[in-house]
Amino acid sequence: MELKTKRIACFVLTLSMLLSAAACSKKSGGKDGDASGCAAEAQTVLETLLSLNMKKIKKIESFGDYTDDLSAMAENDYVKAVLEKATVEIDEDSAKEKKNTASVDAVVKIPDYVAAYDDADGNYDDFVDAIEGQKEKKYNSIEVTVTFDVDDGEYTLSNADEIIEAIFEPELVELGDDILTPPDTEPTDTEPVDTTKDTQPTDTTKDTQPTDTTKATTQGPATQINIPGIKKNTLNDQSFRDSITKVDSTIDVTETGLDELPEMEGYNIKKCLTAFSNDYTSYYLYYQCASTEDAKTMFSDSTYLFTSDADMYEANDDWGYLVDQDESFISIYYWSGDSMVIALGLSSDDATIKDLETFMGALAC
Repeated sequence: MELKTKRIACFVLTLSMLLSAAACSKKSGGKDGDASGCAAEAQTVLETLLSLNMKKIKKIESFGDYTDDLSAMAENDYVKAVLEKATVEIDEDSAKEKKNTASVDAVVKIPDYVAAYDDADGNYDDFVDAIEGQKEKKYNSIEVTVTFDVDDGEYTLSNADEIIEAIFEPELVELGDDILTPPDTEPTDTEPVDTTKDTQPTDTTKDTQPTDTTKATTQGPATQINIPGIKKNTLNDQSFRDSITKVDSTIDVTETGLDELPEMEGYNIKKCLTAFSNDYTSYYLYYQCASTEDAKTMFSDSTYLFTSDADMYEANDDWGYLVDQDESFISIYYWSGDSMVIALGLSSDDATIKDLETFMGALAC
C-alpha cells in the first residue's frame, strides 16, 4: 500500500518543505540523507493515525483505502478513550535514509484496554476512568518499523497496511460490542448485542463525544494559540533570525545553498533558511522568492484547501497569513513581499504554543 504525503496539505506540506530543505542542506554530509527527516515524518504519520482525526487522515492521500474503517473507529467511544492516551516514541538512532528509501523503528504505547475493559463490568464511565487512571508503565507496547520510499524530498509510506494492522488489533476494534449498558441507559429484556450496536453510535456517541473537550483534558490542546495584531511587516532573513532568537537564542539557523535547493514545485527560490527547536517539536522555515508574485503563489498554493476552516486567515495583495491548530498540530504561514515563513508545531501543548506565539509576535506583530 502507498501513502502519498501531499505537500499541498496544510500540515504535511509544511513538514515536507522543512524536511526537504533540511535534507538539501546536509546532502554533502555523506552517502545517506538526513535520517532525522524520516524520524519526523514517521512521528507525523503515527500521531495522525492515532488521533483518529478524520480531517487530518483524509488529507493523507493513500489512507483513502482505510477511511471507512477508520471513520467507524472514530465513532467508537471506547477506542477513542484508549487512543487519546496513546504515545509515540521514535528511535531516532535506528533511522536510516538513503537516496530512495528510508526507515525508522518506533514504539506505540497504549493503555491495557483489556484489563480496563474487564474492570469496567459493562459500564462505559468505569472503562474511561480505568483507562485514565492507568499508569503508563502498565501500557502495552507495539513495536513497528515505518518505511518510506523517498523521491525528491517527498516521503511515501510503503507499509501502511502493516502499521494499521499492528495498532488496530481485533480486540481493540471490537471494544464495546458486548457491553450491554451504555452510559445512563437502563437495560431491557431484549437488550443483548444488537440493541447496544443500534443505540451506541447514535445518541450515546453524540452525548459522550464532545471530542474537543475530551482531548483538551488528555492530549488535546489545553490552550488555543492566540496571535493578536498580525500585520504586514518587512520580512527578510534578518527579521527571521531575530525572531528565532526571541524564542531561543541557542537554536541554530541553517542556510541551504542555492546549488543544492531545487525549485519547490516550480517556485523560484533565492534563499532558504531552516531552524529546528532543540527538542524537535517546533520547525521554522524562511523562503525568499524571486518576486512578490512568486511568494504570493506559494502562499496561495500552500493554504487554499484550508482557508475556510482555519483558525486565523487573511490574504491581501502583498501579504497574508494563516493559522491552523488542532489537537496535535499547529501550522502557521506568513507571507509578506517576496518572502514567506512557515512555522510548525508537532504538539499543541502550552510550551509549543508559547514558542510559536513568541516567534510570530516578534516577526509579524
